[in-house]
Amino acid sequence: MTGRSLSKIESAATELRALPNIKGTISTLQLEVTSSASIASAVSSVAESYGRLDVLINNAGIVSSAEDTLTAFRDTFETNVYGPVLVSEAFRPLLLKSSNAYSLFITSGLGSLGLASDASNPHYSYQGTSYRASKAALNMVAVEEMKVCKGKVKVFTCCPGLVTSNLRGTSEAARSAGGNAEDPETSGRMVLDVLEGRRDEDVGKFIQRRGLYPW
Repeated sequence: MTGRSLSKIESAATELRALPNIKGTISTLQLEVTSSASIASAVSSVAESYGRLDVLINNAGIVSSAEDTLTAFRDTFETNVYGPVLVSEAFRPLLLKSSNAYSLFITSGLGSLGLASDASNPHYSYQGTSYRASKAALNMVAVEEMKVCKGKVKVFTCCPGLVTSNLRGTSEAARSAGGNAEDPETSGRMVLDVLEGRRDEDVGKFIQRRGLYPW
């Protein structure tokens, strides 16, 4: 598990370790995706400890609260697009050492051009251009990553759906998106299905929990 704040990541790891029926182990690393030095340090640590990487999940993301358009776009793209680009590039050599590597880009249906232009779809009316644009860009990053890896890494573009999260803020209303968010375990199960090979037929596609999204 990685994050900007190591203390928060370690706290979350402690909570997870205390849950019943946990399989495997959890280790933590500090990783700021907007810092090349932090990324390099994380890569070095994984290489030294494990020698390879079987799964990379690019999950870092923000929703900018900046009022001016330029700042909102810069902040959002730095974390949501530039970060995953640099992280994927840096960890790729370790993924290529795996016999069954997976690379997952956590995106959003809000980044689908097809859904955004369909007036009959609930995604149509979402207000947040910088976030939508960043996820559309991330989708392209994932497609290009698949080409770079030349079939040696299974690349997925994954939409977790609207789930309870601190992404929107820490108040109960923000975390639950006004009571509309689902249990994040539903997204976790989708990721588990991917990593256990049950969705290998969707490699290189834009997946959601119940099927596929249009690009």
